[in-house]
Amino acid sequence: MNVLITGGTGFLGASLVDSLCQSDAIKKVYVLSRAGELESATDLFKDLGKVQLIHGDVTKTAVVFDQQKLEEIKKQVDTVVHASGHHNLEGDYQTCFTVNVLGTQNVLNLTYQLPQCKTFHYLSTFAVAGDHEGTLKEDELDVGQGHKTHFSKSKFDAEFMVRNFEFKNAVKRIYRLGTLVGARRDGKTPSIQGPHSFWNVLSKLTPKKILINSIKYLPMPYEKSSVVPLIHIEDAVKYLSEAVIYPKGVGRSICYHLLSESIPSVGEFLQDSFDEFGFKVNVVPLPKSRMNDMIMDKVGLSKELLSFLYSKCQYEKFNFTRDFQVTDQGYPLFKKKLFGELRENLITQ
Repeated sequence: MNVLITGGTGFLGASLVDSLCQSDAIKKVYVLSRAGELESATDLFKDLGKVQLIHGDVTKTAVVFDQQKLEEIKKQVDTVVHASGHHNLEGDYQTCFTVNVLGTQNVLNLTYQLPQCKTFHYLSTFAVAGDHEGTLKEDELDVGQGHKTHFSKSKFDAEFMVRNFEFKNAVKRIYRLGTLVGARRDGKTPSIQGPHSFWNVLSKLTPKKILINSIKYLPMPYEKSSVVPLIHIEDAVKYLSEAVIYPKGVGRSICYHLLSESIPSVGEFLQDSFDEFGFKVNVVPLPKSRMNDMIMDKVGLSKELLSFLYSKCQYEKFNFTRDFQVTDQGYPLFKKKLFGELRENLITQ
């Protein structure tokens, strides 16, 4: 099996490339890399003999710049993994549209030109749910939801494009990933907004612990029924590697919600985080108001997170549990692993 992957130098992509290279089923992994990243990518994959770096850019129509390499890819590649994207919640419209929408369109068109390609894997996100209230099924996308960030709207548009694109031979597999948490084997952690940025804020507040602990109840902007759709980096890589090497399911197009089995409520997660940092306060939910933007700004978190903190969406995992061997460890064990890493100083910003 010969794989072409975009986004292979990113936080998740690099671990996925490493995992694929450990399999005897994989012969080569072609990793698309922009000119400015070739040197760092060479160093990143120096111990992986199966990796071949390809000079290119998903935001350009050609995608692959070297015509000779393109011809090689056309002869060799039977699997494409589109993992690149712009994941900043504060991303501007032009960047989100260019990278997430046009980039996906360009990679789809490239894949269409690969006669040997049998499977196209696309990494989407739970954020496509937007402001949908109720359960979002894996086989659903457009349920009339709105979007409060350019990021979520661009990922919605990109997934819509993937779902409606018709290949000659290749089947499509879409993975809506939860927010990545945890540390890679090299100790690196996600730097984009989310749990890790929140923990970074808490670590900076520890000098004020005595003052904060004098407050019995700490109001925080969130909806009591909201959940935090998390997945540990190790689990994400495990499931994706398995899916790439041994494609799951039957049919032209299948979507999976890749989330930890027992995801916590926002209230649980916030309370556990404060507890872990030694803050002895009781977190209570604040209703939506115009004050919430100011609160987020004061604590150093992106106000774009508010749409997720007040989300009333639940995520069905029928396809995921049917086609993958999912072990339900439950939130207590997941929490123990996650905060255990935090205590061991593996989580850094």
